[in-house]
Amino acid sequence: MKNQLKTKILLFFGVCTLFGFNSNSIENDMIQKAESYYVKGEFQNSIVVYERILEMNLHSPSIYFNLGNAYFQINELGNSRWAYETGLIYYPRSSELRSNFETLKKTITNDIAIDSNTFNRILKMVTLNELINSICVLLFLLTILFILRKYRKINDIFYPNSIIIFSLFFLTFIIILKVILSKEFQGIVIANQPEVFIELENKIIDNNIVLFDGNKVSIINQKKNFYEISLIDGRKGWINKNQLRNL
Repeated sequence: MKNQLKTKILLFFGVCTLFGFNSNSIENDMIQKAESYYVKGEFQNSIVVYERILEMNLHSPSIYFNLGNAYFQINELGNSRWAYETGLIYYPRSSELRSNFETLKKTITNDIAIDSNTFNRILKMVTLNELINSICVLLFLLTILFILRKYRKINDIFYPNSIIIFSLFFLTFIIILKVILSKEFQGIVIANQPEVFIELENKIIDNNIVLFDGNKVSIINQKKNFYEISLIDGRKGWINKNQLRNL
């Protein structure tokens, strides 16, 4: 897989160079620096720069793609998965992110499948911004039809009006569902076999819950430096925040 990832990232660099980034010169310099580190095999340095770029609130499919690849090269599967999955939240139809993410999952020990609901997977193929933009377009069209009907004396537009109004209600419903789903916090384990506690006060370890680097869990609560997590089978426990990365 490492050879496949390296080939893909070099090809992706070429595409990014061709189309460019919509960012200022400092951000471009940082991106080029991160890419240069990666090509030289200095993956840890490349990761540091990419993480700084994300802290600057600069996002693109290539940034998450390359960051995930860099983490994979140093065998940090959890951080690699976090980069791919976070990228897919912003860019759910990115074939490069999807391809490497699916390949990565095959290397993760005891991968825990959470997203088994087909409807949820379909819902995640569009972003909240895309849905809001679609509503704005429909409202614009509805306004145009209203103006035509009022000032041009066109009465035979009930059918398109009905379609647009129905679409508006449907998209609003989808947006509400996405907002509800976004409140279901999930995280990626970034440590191999971290300690999971049944009780925080007495630090009682649950030996029945064994997690591996790259496993995905639901986050249901937090207290001090710990997250309470839940697995798909209903088991719960507490894990140190430093061993989990929020999606």
